[in-house]
Amino acid sequence: LQELVTHDTKNNTYDYKHTFCVEVVPICRDCVVCLPKRTAQSLGNMNQLLVCVRVNNVVTLIDPATLQIADVNSTQYYRDPFHAVFQSKQLVEFYVLDVEDVGNLKRASGHGRISTKHRLVDVWVVPSDQVGHDDQQICTRSHLGHVLKPGDLVLGYHVRNINANSALLDEMKPDEVPDVILVRKIYDRTMRQRRRNWKLKRLVENGNVVNDTASVENEFEVGNDPSFRAF
Repeated sequence: LQELVTHDTKNNTYDYKHTFCVEVVPICRDCVVCLPKRTAQSLGNMNQLLVCVRVNNVVTLIDPATLQIADVNSTQYYRDPFHAVFQSKQLVEFYVLDVEDVGNLKRASGHGRISTKHRLVDVWVVPSDQVGHDDQQICTRSHLGHVLKPGDLVLGYHVRNINANSALLDEMKPDEVPDVILVRKIYDRTMRQRRRNWKLKRLVENGNVVNDTASVENEFEVGNDPSFRAF
C-alpha cells in the first residue's frame, strides 16, 4: 500500500509511505505439529507428529521416531496448512533415567532425508517432580541421542496430560501417538561456561571491536544450540 505523505511542486518531488502486509507461518521452533496425511506422505512417508527444529525461509521438521527430516516451503505449507498442536508454553521438565541406542530401524519405503546431526535412541524419563516414583517412568523414542545421557534434564511435551484441540490428532490411532515427545536438553549454565572452549567472533568497526551489551548476550543463547556455533 502506497500513501502520499508530502509533495513539493517546485522540485517535483514526492514522499511516500509504504505499508506491507506480511503473513507469518504460526509455527515456532520446538513446537510439535500434526501434518495432514497427504502432506506427511509427500514429504517421504513421515509420521504425522513432527518437531520443528528451525524456522527461516522454510520450516524444518524432524520425525523423532525415525530421524527423517524435511523442509516445508511456503508453497507446500499454504497448499495444505497445518498448525502447532503443542507449543513451548506447554513444555515439561523431565529427568533422564536411561538412554539406549536404537539398532537398525526399518523405515517405510520411499522415505526422505535422514538427519546426520541427530541420533535415534529410546529414552526412559520421569517428570522432574515425580523422581523416585517407579510407576511414573515413561519410555519414548527421541532424536536427541547425540546430547542426552542418564542424569540429564530435558524439556518435552507430556502428551497424555495435554488437552490438544486438533482434529488431525484426534484421528490418529492411539499407538501412533507417543506419551512423551522430547524436544530440547536443558544445559547447566555453570558447567557450560566452565567447559566452553570456543569464543564468538565479534564484528570490527573502523579497526575497533564493537562492545557487547547484556541485552545481546541474553537474546542469543548460542550455548544451548551447537548448530549456531557452526556458522
